[in-house]
Amino acid sequence: MMTPTRWRAWRASALVPALLGMFLSACGGNDDEDARLRLLNATGDMASLDLYTGSDRRVSDVGIDALSESESFEEGSFDIRLKNGTDGTTLASTSQTLAKEKHYTAVAWGSHGAVNLKVLEDEGDEPGSGLSHLRVFNATTDAGSLDVYLTSASATLDNATANAGKVTGGSLSNYGEVSSGTYRLRVTASGDKDDLRLDVPSIALGEKQRVSLVLRQGSGGVLVHALALVQQGGLTVVRNPYARARLAAGVSSNGVVSATIGDTSLSKGMTSPGVGNYQLIPAGDQILQVQVNGSTASSATTSITAGADYTVLAHGSSAVTLLNDDNRLPSNTARAKMRLVHGVQAHESLSLTLNAVSVASDVPYGTASAWSSVLTNVDNNAILEVTSPLSNSPLYTTERASGTSGLNISARGVYTVFMLGGNSEPKGILHQER
Repeated sequence: MMTPTRWRAWRASALVPALLGMFLSACGGNDDEDARLRLLNATGDMASLDLYTGSDRRVSDVGIDALSESESFEEGSFDIRLKNGTDGTTLASTSQTLAKEKHYTAVAWGSHGAVNLKVLEDEGDEPGSGLSHLRVFNATTDAGSLDVYLTSASATLDNATANAGKVTGGSLSNYGEVSSGTYRLRVTASGDKDDLRLDVPSIALGEKQRVSLVLRQGSGGVLVHALALVQQGGLTVVRNPYARARLAAGVSSNGVVSATIGDTSLSKGMTSPGVGNYQLIPAGDQILQVQVNGSTASSATTSITAGADYTVLAHGSSAVTLLNDDNRLPSNTARAKMRLVHGVQAHESLSLTLNAVSVASDVPYGTASAWSSVLTNVDNNAILEVTSPLSNSPLYTTERASGTSGLNISARGVYTVFMLGGNSEPKGILHQER
């Protein structure tokens, strides 16, 4: 028989676990009944992201193309905030209701100037035997509306039907049912099968899996990468194997320029001055070879970043410069962006104005200026002028001889003004990139 002292001690020890269980239940401590939320960093240029609810940091230091662990949340409505893990600045926020026993993925997308946050539900019935479900989230601000194709490795797109079509930036398609297996994945601009944005030989869709294919933009703003996110499962990163490049030829005495990157020809013979079209080129370490009038001017290994855009600038007698092209759209939807490329050997520096407002000043020979945000103009009276300290008159102007007409500068347009040598006088070429 217990003594009174031993009875009181036993009763206290028995009550502690019961009271602790009641306390944890009241505080949402039953993980089996909580909501689950994880963070996917699909920004492309934010190296570290944190996720907060109120002042509480729930997820920390999620890198580019990385997926956090799933965190437990009580059911209810939350003010979810996304912060830069480097300096703590708030990048985006949203109000989200999280239901008991449900799973969610918060996708951070966009770029540093305009980061967005979208919460995807990771719940749905399992596909049948031999089947997979696929939906597409266009997590880009720059690539435009996109079509997604899953085909066999050797199939052309001529008669192919998109598995997901006209997926605009920031939008999520419905799930579509496909046979499980391995496919060639291609993404094109919507309605244009020749405008290829992603082409990878192999992506696997597992049996009975529900997959969200998140498309994020490359650094050039046109090509995209893919992140295959399995419902309540893992992440597969599908990076673009290509970049884009073009040739700008401004070699003395109307020199004829040819250029290759790897096995891809940018031009087999462009007469200076001129600017070619972008071509898909393999990413990674590639040999950039430039010939002027049939003789090798440059041959060197260069690192090509997947998803980026480049201009090979041939200038002077045989000089070659590889320029990075940022063809992302302006974050300000009411403005355009513009830069100057200087390839005129006879002038040490050049400057560019738009309607007498400075766009680029004292740009050194053989380089490109930084991008500038500029006012739009849709009244056919925008005037560009390129000037040099060595000339009393503009080297290039869009103003016609009558002085009554100029050009349009479109909202969210991307423009490059090329100044190239090769003729007896410098030649200005205006390219609207987007």
